[in-house]
Amino acid sequence: CDVFGSRAHSGSTELILLEDGKLINVAFGDEYNEIIFKPYMTFSEDIDGDGIMEISTLRPAAGYEDASMVDTVWITVWYKWDGASGLVEVEEGYANHEDGYYFRFPAKWGKKITIDRQDHGAKDRWTGLSFLNGNTKSPLFSIHTFSRAEGTRVKNQNEGGAAPYIEIAKSFTKVYMVHLEEESKTDSSQ
Repeated sequence: CDVFGSRAHSGSTELILLEDGKLINVAFGDEYNEIIFKPYMTFSEDIDGDGIMEISTLRPAAGYEDASMVDTVWITVWYKWDGASGLVEVEEGYANHEDGYYFRFPAKWGKKITIDRQDHGAKDRWTGLSFLNGNTKSPLFSIHTFSRAEGTRVKNQNEGGAAPYIEIAKSFTKVYMVHLEEESKTDSSQ
C-alpha cells in the first residue's frame, strides 16, 4: 500500500498481508525507514515479473547526495519482502518520466552511477550515464529522445556515417537512441 505523505511530495509504503481472513500490517524495523519513507512518492509494482510486488524508493545518483531536492537526480531502487520482517534489494534503475522510459542498471554497476540530463524542451533531450569514482567521471553512454521526425533525420545521418547513434526503441511520438561514449567503447572492465 503506497501512501502519499504529509508533505507535498513525500510518501511511504506499508506492507499489508491477508492471513487467515485478517489483514496484518508488517512492521519493519527502523533500519528500513529510508526505504519505507521516500523523498518523492513512488509506487510498488511487480518489476521483475515474478508475480510478487516490489517496493520502490529513491536514492540520489552518485554526486547528488548534497544537492537540493529539486536539483537531485534520483535512482529508483526496488526491494522484495523477505517473507519475515526485512527487505532485499533486487534492482536499480533510472526513470525518465518526461520522456517515458525506465532503464534498468546491471547489478555489477553498484552505487557509482551518476546521471546528467539535457531536457525541458530541448530538440535533442538526453540522459548521460557515467561511473563516478571520487571526482573522476567516466562516461558510459547517453540516451537521446527525439521526435519521430528528428529521429528519422538522425537515422538518415547515421546511414551516411555522420552520427554514431543506435536506435533502441520507438513510441508513437518519440524515437530513443543511444550514443556510446568513446571512453566506454575501449574500457570493457566496467
